[in-house]
Amino acid sequence: MKIGFIGLGNMGGPMAANLVAAGHEVTGFDLAPYDIDGVSKAASAAEAAAGRDCVITMLPNGAILSAVTAEIAPAAEKGACLIDCSTVDVASSRAAHATAAENGLLSVDAPVSGGVGGASAGTLTFMCGGSPEAFAKAAPLFEIMGQKAVHCGDGGAGQAAKICNNMILGATMVATCEAFALADKLGLDRGKMFDVVSTSDQRRDANVHVTAALEDSLVDLAANFVEDVAEHRHGQSADNKHLDKSQLARQEHRDIAHIVGQPIPPKRSGGDVLERPPERHIG
Repeated sequence: MKIGFIGLGNMGGPMAANLVAAGHEVTGFDLAPYDIDGVSKAASAAEAAAGRDCVITMLPNGAILSAVTAEIAPAAEKGACLIDCSTVDVASSRAAHATAAENGLLSVDAPVSGGVGGASAGTLTFMCGGSPEAFAKAAPLFEIMGQKAVHCGDGGAGQAAKICNNMILGATMVATCEAFALADKLGLDRGKMFDVVSTSDQRRDANVHVTAALEDSLVDLAANFVEDVAEHRHGQSADNKHLDKSQLARQEHRDIAHIVGQPIPPKRSGGDVLERPPERHIG
């Protein structure tokens, strides 16, 4: 299959490399320099999209997605499929679907979960929105780049699922931090507590993800839930030592409030916990 790939950063680069390894012909474009074996370089996003069966985008935000879609949609072949793997707001995603349809293209919004590690290993999870025909055309590529793809509904449904998933993960990490803060106050050893929650029914039933970061600090543990935000929307890696985790948490809080159209009390956001010292937690 001939594939255009626009956005070849920490996530897009490994994803494109996996497509090349699977035997696909990939032409890429990114404003930043990149060097990926087997990926041909186009001079523009439109050139990367021209004559391709599918065009994949992995971009930082909705505004950039809108601009790129407006550029590539007229250049793409009729019937080609635009696959957007960015994590953006639902409104921007639906607008991209509309632009694709106006130009006779299929389209799928397919934000991912799994981080840079999953992109490199080809074990990402794709949350997809679009017509059954579009999803069917994109599905073979999802099988190469990931381990699971869920068709969540019409255009924008993938982004809706992603933001809901992020909210659940954020709430879970906040609860985990509160539990470990209480454990500290009750004199429990953190290592022992980790052994309990990493194997208990609570972990299996609630899908509580606790990492070894608790050995360093509760702040780092709480900040894990903004990993996807750091990598996809802000173009940073979550393991970057200079990552401003509280700032990213506040951005996630604003994004969720904007998408659902309702204010979310700051005191109930992950950013609040990230900014509070452990002694102000419950217990």
